Amino acid sequence: MPFKTVKQLSVKGKKVLVRVDFNVPLSKGKVADATKIIAALPTLHYLDKQGASKIVCMSHLGKPEKELKKGKSREEVEAKFTLQPVAEKFQELLGKKVAFVADLQNIPDEKFVLLENTRFNEGEKSKDDDERKAFARELAATVGKEGVYVNDAFGTCHRKHASVYDITQFLPSAAGFLVEKEINALKPFVNPGKSSVAVLGGAKIEDKLDAVKALAEKYDSVLLGGGMTFTFFKAEGFEIGDSLLDEEKIGEAAEIMKKFGKKLILPSDIRVAKILNKEKKVNELGKNDYKDVKEVPSDEIPPGYTGLDIGRKTIENHKKIIAQAKTIFWNGAMGVFEISDFSKGTMAIAKAISDNKAATKIAGGGETVEVIHEGNLEIPTSTGGGASIDFLRKKLPAIEALERSR
Repeated sequence: MPFKTVKQLSVKGKKVLVRVDFNVPLSKGKVADATKIIAALPTLHYLDKQGASKIVCMSHLGKPEKELKKGKSREEVEAKFTLQPVAEKFQELLGKKVAFVADLQNIPDEKFVLLENTRFNEGEKSKDDDERKAFARELAATVGKEGVYVNDAFGTCHRKHASVYDITQFLPSAAGFLVEKEINALKPFVNPGKSSVAVLGGAKIEDKLDAVKALAEKYDSVLLGGGMTFTFFKAEGFEIGDSLLDEEKIGEAAEIMKKFGKKLILPSDIRVAKILNKEKKVNELGKNDYKDVKEVPSDEIPPGYTGLDIGRKTIENHKKIIAQAKTIFWNGAMGVFEISDFSKGTMAIAKAISDNKAATKIAGGGETVEVIHEGNLEIPTSTGGGASIDFLRKKLPAIEALERSR
């Protein structure tokens, strides 16, 4: 590795600041899926056994800054995105007492500490270098001048944030076992060779256009699904009803289709419904919030209908391509998989990837991992969604920071 790993870092008798990725789903104030917490445990147990005198963990949770911009009060936002319930699950899984603290100036005596959500401080994501560095300096102070830093949050390595990027300027730094494992697992997918297939889904096209271009450059086929497809349909002049659309990206979507042509496999049919309750997010719809579920050709979505999953013809076509692949990279759901009426596409594609036992494959992204667990499928996973995609096309900022620290 072009950077230090945790085994190359002297930690005996030292305080260690560890960036973990505890950005886990919550339900009714409890951790709904502890996969990311479990993934961090090997590094934390290792540091403990190597004689670290203190282990201070930090993570973000959700996007509190977006809620604040919508006008919600800080008290309301901090109550929603506090890491308190995560600390409780972390303590249970670690098997040791964990102190949870919000005040960086008052770190308690317990050996294991979890700091409050890093994104509660504006310096974490600030575009101002000085603001980020100031927060990174505060974080570093929690372990003192003799402390060291370990980045074990691969899912955030594609971000230029204080806790993964600027922090390496203030403490000797290394990568944890999870970051090292993720990088090694993703290397075969950077240049996948012949018979390679990328399956790309998800709702927001602005998060995926660069990924579509990067994957189309390297992979033989890019199978598309999810809400982002409707901007591509609009670029082709299709009627999309009330389906998700990013008007600002129509031109870019058209350019991508023109450049990559047959490499991009868009759905040929779509599962649609009339949404009755438009106040709710689509993934939170109940049975009484929509009606008239049916499948239609992609270029015949009726006015007033919303596309919510790929149709049966698309499923069969995607499955045939996946079955012949030697390398498969998957990121993102094919539809609103949280609702049974619109989960069939995602589950079918997931099973097809799992059934191809001969292929080298990996899946990334929170919703993707959730589907794999739900279906009890055999697909290696990455804890990073955006990070795993970005790794395939460029060097990640936090990895560059670790390299400089060496």
